[in-house]
Amino acid sequence: MTDTKSITKILFACLLCCGLAATLAACSDDDTVSGGSAAGTDEQRLAQREAVASVLTTLTGQTFSDTADIDFEGHTYTPQYGSVRDATNPLERSILVRNAKSAEGYFRTLAGAGASLITETADGCALDLTALDCHSTGKRQSLGTLTFHREGDGNCVAYADVRIDCIPELRRISYKTQAQWGDNAGFESPCAWGDVYVAGGKYYICVRESQGYNSDGALVCMENGRGSNTTDPIGDGVKGIWHPEHVGTTQDIVDFLILCADEGYATQKQRIVKQYPGKVFPLPMTLGYLWNPDKMYTVGGTDEGFGSTHTGYSHWTGYDTPVIICRDGTEGNYVGLFQGWYRRFHYVQIDARNPWDRGATERLYQFKNTQISTLEAMLVSKYLYTVCCVHFTDRVPSGFALVDI
Repeated sequence: MTDTKSITKILFACLLCCGLAATLAACSDDDTVSGGSAAGTDEQRLAQREAVASVLTTLTGQTFSDTADIDFEGHTYTPQYGSVRDATNPLERSILVRNAKSAEGYFRTLAGAGASLITETADGCALDLTALDCHSTGKRQSLGTLTFHREGDGNCVAYADVRIDCIPELRRISYKTQAQWGDNAGFESPCAWGDVYVAGGKYYICVRESQGYNSDGALVCMENGRGSNTTDPIGDGVKGIWHPEHVGTTQDIVDFLILCADEGYATQKQRIVKQYPGKVFPLPMTLGYLWNPDKMYTVGGTDEGFGSTHTGYSHWTGYDTPVIICRDGTEGNYVGLFQGWYRRFHYVQIDARNPWDRGATERLYQFKNTQISTLEAMLVSKYLYTVCCVHFTDRVPSGFALVDI
């Protein structure tokens, strides 16, 4: 199990798609969503769309797009998030976490890139989606509220009250550690936390074990820069956003960062770094020119970046350069939103030197028309990574082989 002191240093709050109480992307041009509270009407509406789509997608297991109106009122959805552990209380669903700090990270990622809407409360934080004005017709909507409480009740390390009318069968989310989880009918995850797998020449690490069909596990492959899955989204010769082969969630990234900073995993990590330098935990590199992956510069050694074992750090180089992890880039044509047409780029940003309590946020970059220079200004000279995530339940994904460490 994870050392409590370590995680106290690691996580005060996490996203997505990763978000802390910190907010959507802070970028210099007018086409990006700025940090802090939403700066204007369009930014506020975009944050609401992101949060509504993320909450409904995560809790129901269905797909809701943040680029289209969601007419949820008058509909009823069945919750799929987590699992019911107590048959006498079917309105409560549980999520397995490593500790209380990671529980808050799980809650904050419910808002996705709408994390700017999360506010602090006396004993936790809350996401209030009762006064929405993001519908294209101008009509007002009310989805509901989610309120996170940092103190558990003995049966969990933390919990969240859920009041969403269109999901009436979910009233509470309990975050439980393995010790609080209890028997799982003999289910055993096919991949163990921290194990390394190779598939198609890429190395993946298990950052979350499966707890059954309603709680999948995750294998994460972290690569430098754009990774090996760059695409020209609309084939017009104009360089756009790259798209990971297997798009994951912000929570997958959160779980990867938790593993990287786990003191109990440090010895195993050192062995991995020594046997497979730069393969599982990529070397820290920066881009000299965004669209030329050959122009990347190594900064530090194999035991730096995500391979570092500095206590309390998920990523360490000794420099203040921010770390950006690409999670999802838009494919296809531009998406129409409010004032213009955009390509969209979801990413997670963390501080390169500070532990989790200084910030890790899911963000959204709006790439308007062909303004490549503004995107380059945001990404060049920062530590840039791309994440691929493969989920599993009762068996190891096809083509994946366990690596002997």
